[in-house]
Amino acid sequence: MYLKKLSLTDDIRHFHLLQAIGKSENGFKNEVKNDTYAQFQQWLNKAEEESHTNFGNEKVVPQTTYWLWDEGQLVGIGRIRHRLNDKFAKSGGNLAYAIAKDKRGRGYGNHLLDLLLRQCKVLNVNPIQCSVQRKNVVSNKIVLKNGGHLYLQTNTENIYRW
Repeated sequence: MYLKKLSLTDDIRHFHLLQAIGKSENGFKNEVKNDTYAQFQQWLNKAEEESHTNFGNEKVVPQTTYWLWDEGQLVGIGRIRHRLNDKFAKSGGNLAYAIAKDKRGRGYGNHLLDLLLRQCKVLNVNPIQCSVQRKNVVSNKIVLKNGGHLYLQTNTENIYRW
């Protein structure tokens, strides 16, 4: 199992993965759900541009998108925000990830979070913050299993830090 950074050459397999993840599922925003393949290719350009460390301003922060692969199959997507602005410090964080619906329940979420945390160290993201909807029992367990410490609770979210 490994992460591969988003690339402008990503293809129909990546597009199909994003069609297998909801538009806003458990806090993960999928901007490409129900888009055409041409719109997906435009999104790739936008996402690649966002990965540059000098991208953004006070409202928009740089973020890098990664794909989770297992034995030649694309199974998930993750994002790392390089830094937090005021909005993401209060609700959200540095990490977001999702697994294709037909691949859930097989431990991929745990592996994806572990790999994203390792990549945060490479990118010098510290501290690392992640928010999880309080009602999302599975994701809360995944974060705790990967060493996340409860930092803050809101009415709807648990915010963890490493």
